[in-house]
Amino acid sequence: MNSLVNLIKELEGLGFNKEQLNEVFKTAEQEIVEVVIEDFALNAEEKIVNEYTKKFAYAREDLQKLAKLIDEMIAILYGQENIGKKKEELLAEYLRGVISLTRQTKEIYQKYLQGEPEAIKMIEEAKKNPAIKSFVKQLQDNG
Repeated sequence: MNSLVNLIKELEGLGFNKEQLNEVFKTAEQEIVEVVIEDFALNAEEKIVNEYTKKFAYAREDLQKLAKLIDEMIAILYGQENIGKKKEELLAEYLRGVISLTRQTKEIYQKYLQGEPEAIKMIEEAKKNPAIKSFVKQLQDNG
């Protein structure tokens, strides 16, 4: 847990506010679920995968049931005693990726501000993308 606290502090140090952190965690949750499902599909016995496919179909609208199924899948893959540890590892991995991408993006943006031609070209092309437009605005607002 200590490493997660440090990663959160690092994100805050990079300029993430509470709302942005909540978005990161929301996206991380979705990513973790996808990773667990993919690992499960690749590594669990076919019979068990088929069983859980049916369980997911029935639990589709119930978030608590879905969360329980994810925990069960983690337990099958990594052991009951490792559910919390595995979730923490996956979250830490995701947060490290966000930190790395944020640093790279800020570095490119600084080069852009300094007039580096390659960075200018890259950012000007990226500015055409609506999602990137929003992110660039956040960087400008946060410095």
